[in-house]
Amino acid sequence: MQNNNNNNIGLSLEKKNYHNKSKIINIDYDDSVEDDNSNSKKENIYWLNYDIENIEKELQELQDQENQVIKDLEPFKKQIKELEEIEKRNLDKVHTYNEIKDATQNQIGKLAEYEGVTIIQMTKKLGIILNSDEK
Repeated sequence: MQNNNNNNIGLSLEKKNYHNKSKIINIDYDDSVEDDNSNSKKENIYWLNYDIENIEKELQELQDQENQVIKDLEPFKKQIKELEEIEKRNLDKVHTYNEIKDATQNQIGKLAEYEGVTIIQMTKKLGIILNSDEK
């Protein structure tokens, strides 16, 4: 799979079956240490033969797949937006409930203090059930 077109050639440090084995660059690295012990390392760089047309075709196919997935997800975007709005409303309700509950507990505490009883005694006097087990 050799191609002499310079636009289709790249570099790689790994030797694979699609490399043009006739184009090898040998590089010698000399890692010298201060005490004059030198280690020499050789490395081959292989030229790659890229098939630009196939890569462009594959890229276009992937782009088409992405566009199809985006198109397929379009109906769900409306559902997601609706669910997010419901979630926001529910969270607002929970916050309102917690604020009312805190204010109520504060008032029960003040009533209990005013009458000189415990909060538990005051809730029983007001007929408030604290646990679902209690009746």
